[in-house]
Amino acid sequence: LKPKWGKWSLAELSGNPGAVRDWHLKITKEAGPTSANHCVRVIRALYKHASRLNRSLPVALPTSAVVLNVEKPSQKALAFEDFPKWHAAWSEIEAPIRKAYHLFCLLTGCRPGEASRLRWIDIHDNEQSFTIPNAKAGHDIVVPYSEEIAGALRMARDAAKEGAELVFPGFATFDHRDAGLPAKGQALRHTYRTVCADLEIDELISHYLMGHSPTGISQRYIATLILQNGPAMRAAQERISKRIVSLLGLK
Repeated sequence: LKPKWGKWSLAELSGNPGAVRDWHLKITKEAGPTSANHCVRVIRALYKHASRLNRSLPVALPTSAVVLNVEKPSQKALAFEDFPKWHAAWSEIEAPIRKAYHLFCLLTGCRPGEASRLRWIDIHDNEQSFTIPNAKAGHDIVVPYSEEIAGALRMARDAAKEGAELVFPGFATFDHRDAGLPAKGQALRHTYRTVCADLEIDELISHYLMGHSPTGISQRYIATLILQNGPAMRAAQERISKRIVSLLGLK
């Protein structure tokens, strides 16, 4: 958003809905329909928030000319026989942080956006866990990590610049550079879920590991369940990681 609109005032945006519409079409071609829609929703939300505080802003929204794209949730996952192909493409990535990011997403099933915002202060080496702050479920989620996941984190740490805050800097925005991977982003999350199903991991545990919050259950009860299932969650994570690295041909 900033490179394109950083020097525009909100009033100028409101007066140029065609420019916002054309930009939405451009982002659709470059980053896909879902990412383009998200960008437009951010502009709309910011404008509405600002207009509550500034009555001089035009009533018309900057996004009034935009027709949002139809979004179809992707259920694409990596087939088990394609894991070696993914590993071969992953091995060709030169930047270690990018390699670490994709491997971490595959081994954890973490949402790509949540993984890109992960900070080093969210990694708890002593407890062998990491925290997803303010996750989509609406609260912080603590997830145990396996030795294989720890390896992905070490790869990122070894390549990190001194004083770096983010574990995987550069992935907060849409990234085209690793287009050669057979699966990345949300597809890796679906792949993780497929591995869980193949291993017959308890559905409640797999939901927690992926950062879901079961509906109809109070937060206090969820906390109790997590404490009771802590060892089982860690054991499940270790089984999942071993299965994934085996499919990749690493062990």
